[in-house]
Amino acid sequence: PPFTGNFPNFRAIIAVVAHQTNQEHGPMGEVTPSASIIIAAYNRFDDLRECLDSPELKNLDPALAEIIVVDDASTDGTPDALGPLYPNITLLSTRHNVGPGQARNLAAQHSRGNTLVFLDSDAVPEPGWLKALLANDDGKTLLVGRVVDYTTGEVQYGPRRATFLGKSLRCPVSWANTGGAGNMALPKSLFEEVGGFDPELSNCFEDSYL
Repeated sequence: PPFTGNFPNFRAIIAVVAHQTNQEHGPMGEVTPSASIIIAAYNRFDDLRECLDSPELKNLDPALAEIIVVDDASTDGTPDALGPLYPNITLLSTRHNVGPGQARNLAAQHSRGNTLVFLDSDAVPEPGWLKALLANDDGKTLLVGRVVDYTTGEVQYGPRRATFLGKSLRCPVSWANTGGAGNMALPKSLFEEVGGFDPELSNCFEDSYL
């Protein structure tokens, strides 16, 4: 179905190319997934492979979630190399580099799940990550998880509180009103209602603004 968000000149700057899986409900008898995991990537082929090879994503139940990777006009050969290695994902590409916000918006247009789950291309989800997110999905709330450096255990990002100074600060979960899109989920209907990520914010604060 057409996406209802307001993305000016979206069709003019983006073309869908590369590989698309045959996971539609119908002839193949596959069910519509509950969630869509969206990963935007730019020149991060090795990191992206580590992400997709994680047990959490490699053993993913297709009835639980689909995986959509958007290559944002990488120059490292990601689209050509990725498709044959991961035939069960949906792979999209932008014609020009448009930034993570617009790349994620493109994936949202092609998603089939009721919940959109955003994951960074250099993140490796822990076992049980997706079910933990979906278990807290009440159909009306934006969910934010922590991003932890797996070598040091230091929390790099997590729930934050936006302030009148234009900055956001770390805070208890109960105080949070923003967070990073590297580990974020929300109902697709809510994403459409707010218009998705602001296309004017190409590579900074697009997640906080959402």
